[in-house]
Amino acid sequence: MGTPTDVLPANNHTPNLRKPLLRDKLSMQWHKLDAVRFGLLRKAIVVLTFGFLAGSLSRWVNQSIPPSATHWTPILEIILINYAIVLICVSQHVPSIEHNTIDHKEEVPEDTLPRSWHKPSAAQSRLLWSALLWITFYYWKLRAPPVSSSFSIDAAPPLISSATFHQRQLTLARTLYAQNISAYISEPSPNSAYYYNISAADWHLSERSFIFVLTPEVTTEGSTRARVRVVVPSFEETRAKTQLNIAVRSDGIEYLPWEESESPYESLKDLAPSKAEHRSTVLVDENARVLVASEIQAALGDGVDVRASTREIRELRERKTEEELALLKYVNEMTLHAIRLLRPKLHLGITETEAQALLVKVYDSIGFKVKTNAALPHGSSADRVLQKEDLVLVDTGASYGGYVADITRTFALSNSEIPKEHLEIWDLVRRAQQAAYDRVTLGVRASDIDLAARQVIAEDGLADKFTHRLGHGIGLEGHEAPYLHAGNTNTTILPGNTFSNEPGVYIEGQVGVRLEDCWFMDTDGHAPFARLDKMAKSKNHTAHNQTKKAHKNGIKKPKLNRHPSMNGVDPKFRRNLKFAQLGTQKLLRAQRKEANGEEPEVKKGKGGLKIVE
Repeated sequence: MGTPTDVLPANNHTPNLRKPLLRDKLSMQWHKLDAVRFGLLRKAIVVLTFGFLAGSLSRWVNQSIPPSATHWTPILEIILINYAIVLICVSQHVPSIEHNTIDHKEEVPEDTLPRSWHKPSAAQSRLLWSALLWITFYYWKLRAPPVSSSFSIDAAPPLISSATFHQRQLTLARTLYAQNISAYISEPSPNSAYYYNISAADWHLSERSFIFVLTPEVTTEGSTRARVRVVVPSFEETRAKTQLNIAVRSDGIEYLPWEESESPYESLKDLAPSKAEHRSTVLVDENARVLVASEIQAALGDGVDVRASTREIRELRERKTEEELALLKYVNEMTLHAIRLLRPKLHLGITETEAQALLVKVYDSIGFKVKTNAALPHGSSADRVLQKEDLVLVDTGASYGGYVADITRTFALSNSEIPKEHLEIWDLVRRAQQAAYDRVTLGVRASDIDLAARQVIAEDGLADKFTHRLGHGIGLEGHEAPYLHAGNTNTTILPGNTFSNEPGVYIEGQVGVRLEDCWFMDTDGHAPFARLDKMAKSKNHTAHNQTKKAHKNGIKKPKLNRHPSMNGVDPKFRRNLKFAQLGTQKLLRAQRKEANGEEPEVKKGKGGLKIVE
């Protein structure tokens, strides 16, 4: 039997016998808005969304692909933005949404719908929306510049200037004159790179001697000047002049070419004293080959003492200038960026060879070159596969302008299952690194800094697992003087000194953890080269020594400081680390019991004391 026509609604639609859904109620609220405003809001959302997406895409492409493929970036940007413009232009109106109830239907009146874009003002409207879209795109793209090769070049500090090389040579000449030394001789090495802008990488050492001779001379006015002579194979003279024109004054250099049939050391005989009763001293760079030093001694005769470089000469390189510090800061920051770009590309099951190749690609994408053996997950040398219980150890450093970085990070991937004991070792190494950093003050002995980190690890019963020195100098060489070790009691930290801080714990067959950052000392205090979190430059070890105040019963609870080695660590790894540190809560509760006159039960456990509640 059909439904009586006298009970049908006037619009002849069968009523929807259901309760209004939430979406229906929301639709009614939307349609209560002015339809024109709704249309503007909808278009604004489309514009902002696609501008954001295009900007994000551009940043992602610049970070993820090598420079050779970045020519595709503008094409992708244009396609995405034009697609958004088309969507805006073809939108005509907001479709009416029917809302049926038991006894009525509600529609949006057509005269309140937004006007079509095909009206006389359509061109101006499209132009306005397109301009807003491009503005949004460029704002988001440029708000945080991507780490790309072009960005790296733009952000790079200037290289060492000619005036700086001239000043270095003059300082060396004055030091030699003050010590009554006739000459300083060096082969292509880090020292020659420092004084003459030519390193062993620029000029490969061979059986054909290529040496620099700097002698101090006193002018008629009584001042000291540097005289530089270059002993070079005759067929390489043009090449030597090309590379040396930056570092040496044209009026202060003399080229001494020698033929294959001649001895290259004959031209140095004038360094010998003219009278037999007089003796002179010539210093040879500590990096020079023994063969070269012996040949120089034979050529100059017994009247000349050929010695290795003195401590005073070596110290000239150890204290860095502002130009050098700027280069070191830049290359350390770029190295840290490279590690952060590498982390998302790693996954369980990857081999160490594959990880090395990924790191090389990352450096290439930001305009740097690095050795292929610079990334070794887990710190081993075998081509093993990364397992879920493994921590990843990456020790790497880029180079720019001859200056190198050295940064190590140990971290876990987000889907790893790291044993609690390994997480505790990670935190132990972090605390040791912080203890060493806090010990640094102007004039402190190098040995004291090493002992500060070593003591933290020793307190946990793992002193024998910290098997190397705490750190080394950093500059033109990855490892250079001065060194931070327990036996270096004669070296004090001076303004301009630069060091690595790299404590580590290594348990063979189980786990290896090392955290490394480089820092420098200036007259105001010390600071890291690549500390990209909010930790400010330390004068009195500010943020990292703070503790929370006024804890229950007067017990002060240590604050877990954010540390540069945690930058970019996966949230899951942070949570696991936090759980591993919950043991400190037991210690705090035991301290409260002791403060209240109660005796907590304590028993000796592996690696130290264990609190039993």
